[in-house]
Amino acid sequence: LLASLTRGATEQREPAERVVTVGLRLLLAGFPVAALISGSSEAIVTLIYGAGFRPAGELLGLLIFSSAGLLTVGACSAMVIALGRPRLTLVPVAPVVPAAIAGYVVLVPEFGPLGCAYVTTVAALVAAALAVGMAVRGWRVPLPFTSILRSVILSAVGLVVAGAWTVEGIWVVAKLVALGLAIPFAYALLGEFGPRDREALRGFARGVLPPRFGARVS
Repeated sequence: LLASLTRGATEQREPAERVVTVGLRLLLAGFPVAALISGSSEAIVTLIYGAGFRPAGELLGLLIFSSAGLLTVGACSAMVIALGRPRLTLVPVAPVVPAAIAGYVVLVPEFGPLGCAYVTTVAALVAAALAVGMAVRGWRVPLPFTSILRSVILSAVGLVVAGAWTVEGIWVVAKLVALGLAIPFAYALLGEFGPRDREALRGFARGVLPPRFGARVS
């Protein structure tokens, strides 16, 4: 990402802006996936570590959103570094770190690990929002507002469905795969993919699938 955008910032600006826009949309698509993991967190922890660690599922349910937020911060930082403006990477960090420290001081003594998880998750999500704004402003591309709205909707639905569909053991893997495969179709139903996206997907399919199946995709 950094290498391709660095070239695009000086040579081919329009394709680079397209990469930034698509990259932001892909990052947003990670949040519904995080919601599925959050809704299944206790079963996941039990499967991996055993029933004795099941209470830690509540921490995983929060911190998985923190991971998605930090991934967004890292990718957006690479986007602005490619512009030759590394100081902009302070935008999502400078206001969040002091607030997070204050949150730890207040909540951790009272609520322990759960308080720490809450502060970490909120701080990461706020930093992610600031990072997206930083990337959009730096590259002067439109804010993907409709993609943000779809991500929020699918995250909420995914969290509810994953929490309501209770399975244990290895079946939680099958559940996550099934719900994860449904996410692209849900995005399609909500109108996320435009003509250029569909053409890109067809081109990808033609390159990956065997010739007789690739011809049908065309």
